[in-house]
Amino acid sequence: MPDWTIFNDCFPRSTIKMGDADGFVEVGWWFLVAEWKHGKSVSLRNGQRRALKRFGDRPGRDAVLCLRGTPEDLQWLVFDGGVPDGWQDVSLEDVKTWVKRWADDADADPHPSASPTAQPGAPAVPGSRKTLPSRW
Repeated sequence: MPDWTIFNDCFPRSTIKMGDADGFVEVGWWFLVAEWKHGKSVSLRNGQRRALKRFGDRPGRDAVLCLRGTPEDLQWLVFDGGVPDGWQDVSLEDVKTWVKRWADDADADPHPSASPTAQPGAPAVPGSRKTLPSRW
């Protein structure tokens, strides 16, 4: 696992630190971030939980899937715009069904930035000041 502490001095406060996610995927410019803790007694650190929740609270299809335990004995917490009820027992098949549904929905309704007419340097979203990188 990389040592992200080498970037600690890049941020304005010592409480801000680089984190990592165990996985992510993009479908139609929508993002799913996954974090997996390998023990059911392990929880998200406060800063990590806040950051993942904020990412999953963004409007649209961006979501965060947090898992803990083993594939045979699993719990999940999902941030997808709603307020999760805390860690819930779940089967691996139910997680895979949720991920497939998320991917199918994202593929069927891509983000406006995924438009084939989107041009580098043009607004990524109409009315937005964000632009597409010119080298992409």
